[in-house]
Amino acid sequence: MKYRDKNMLQLISARLIENIRQINSAQITSVLKAYSILNFRSDFLFRMMIPEISLKLDMMTVDQVSSIFYSYNNLGYYNKNLFQTIQSYLYSNVEKLTPYDLTLLLSGFCKNFKGFDEKFLTVLSFQFCKLLNSYDNKLFSLSVNSLSRLNFCKHKYLPSLIESEVYNRIKSSKEPLASRSLSLILNSLSKHYTSCTPLFTFLSQTVLNRLKEFDMHSVCLILSSFSRVTLSDAKTYDKIAEHVGRNSLKLYPRAIASMLYSYARANHLHGALFYFSGKHIQLNLGNYTCDEVSMALRAFSVLNVKNEELLDTFAKFILENTPDYVPIKFEDLCPQLRVSIGSKEINKFYESSENNASETQRTVLDETDDKTDLYSFEGRNINMLEYIGESSKISSNYLANGKMHSLLWIVQAYARFFFTNDNVTRALTRIANELVVRMAEMTPFLVSRILFSFSQLNFSHEAVLQMLLNEVTNPRLGFKFTQKELSLLHYSIPAFGLDPGDYGIYKFKALDFQRMVETTELDELILRIVNRDIPSSKPLFVELLNNPLKMESHPKKKFNESGDCERMELDDFEAKELDGSDIYIHIPRYLKELVRSEERTDDMKIKLEEALTNHVNYNFKID
Repeated sequence: MKYRDKNMLQLISARLIENIRQINSAQITSVLKAYSILNFRSDFLFRMMIPEISLKLDMMTVDQVSSIFYSYNNLGYYNKNLFQTIQSYLYSNVEKLTPYDLTLLLSGFCKNFKGFDEKFLTVLSFQFCKLLNSYDNKLFSLSVNSLSRLNFCKHKYLPSLIESEVYNRIKSSKEPLASRSLSLILNSLSKHYTSCTPLFTFLSQTVLNRLKEFDMHSVCLILSSFSRVTLSDAKTYDKIAEHVGRNSLKLYPRAIASMLYSYARANHLHGALFYFSGKHIQLNLGNYTCDEVSMALRAFSVLNVKNEELLDTFAKFILENTPDYVPIKFEDLCPQLRVSIGSKEINKFYESSENNASETQRTVLDETDDKTDLYSFEGRNINMLEYIGESSKISSNYLANGKMHSLLWIVQAYARFFFTNDNVTRALTRIANELVVRMAEMTPFLVSRILFSFSQLNFSHEAVLQMLLNEVTNPRLGFKFTQKELSLLHYSIPAFGLDPGDYGIYKFKALDFQRMVETTELDELILRIVNRDIPSSKPLFVELLNNPLKMESHPKKKFNESGDCERMELDDFEAKELDGSDIYIHIPRYLKELVRSEERTDDMKIKLEEALTNHVNYNFKID
């Protein structure tokens, strides 16, 4: 019935805690399972259950232990001692696992990716192979989905075994795969293929023959899987779009956004679907999250479908649902993740950077791995319960609820169609403010694309520009820009009246620069680049005609017949700029200071080599 009354559940948990010594193993399992099904978190109850579970673990059955493990993970709870105890118990009783128990364990682990080590996951994958014939279709699809998220536990032959089983179950006349099971398996397998295989071609025909059986959620999963493996059958996409049209009353915002994104990824434009979906989004923006609208805008951008009414309405919606803050000033929120540049600290900067790197790695391991000791004092906090689930809080700030790549897609949509007006400019200002506030989530990919999109819109926001250029000039430890990202930065920076060389971005002809790398010491070459002093090996008359090593800081702008400056789209830009004839070099500011330093001690040379390896050397490798 799933009657979820918070006050009643809290009262029940209090009574259970009072009588916790009188609860047996079966009752513990039932209580935790009920709270998990109702998705109600009672931190104190689940914490007090930990010692009781440990005391009664030897008297529990395998299915009870599996259910307890899933209940904790489903609610986002984690206790290292409890999960290690459960793993030890399951090691001894792995042969007693049934398909249902194994599905619970795999699905529970995939909730938070904590609790088991790689060796035990491998054991579970082998047990899955042994029990394969005992699985029903529902449990089989759920287990395949979990194994897919675990990269099949690095099992070499497991994907091919699953493919064979899928063929057999589809052709089975007794109990063929249900529509939901089939769609879930398709979506799971597609994540591990980069091109369309015979399996997906065969399944696409099966889907068309049984299309009436699929609900909207299953259709979304199917479209996502087909687009991910680039299935190029236009008939399949058209038939699915017709099926969606006949069941349009069953659509909901997430389904519409997902379908539009899948059609865009498959590069298939279905006019009616995009037209009516755009109208639905425009009329019901309040029911769509920021991520869902961004997916739809991304689809319109990829397929070059200009919907000015939607863009204008969405800009107004952002203004109405995002607070108008006082203009935000840039302040570096991650100074501990960067290399200090003070002149007095040049000789010591790498010691601090190593400490920062170790702290960063420790933090990452704490969030993603069980190898770190979260409980520093043995015997203390043994029952400490950690909540690692996703936050369910929804901010009143519309943009704050969106992911960073969603904000990027919104900006790219306006840049793609160069749609600007007063409302759009104000909306972009709100987006820029949100980007500055969430600076810690920036990556090299986001930095280059956001700066490129703003340059295409001729939109200048002082704080966000300072933030993006700071990520280029003084990148965080581990930040490495690819050639594509550097080319976008080199093209975008001059649009704001700045010189890319001042921010460590340089452009050279690849072949001639490779010759310089082969004949010059790396530190000397970097010093020459920084000082803008690279001699040419060609005769003077050739150098005067075209100097291939001359830095092209400011690209020439092309003008169309009307005299307006032509804008370069991202796809066209990549085709023209990344043809292999040019190479882009990134030299962070702290490295400039290090190279320019007159101290050339052995210790200094070691630090220089380490800095080159960590930040610069990757740029000097030419295929």
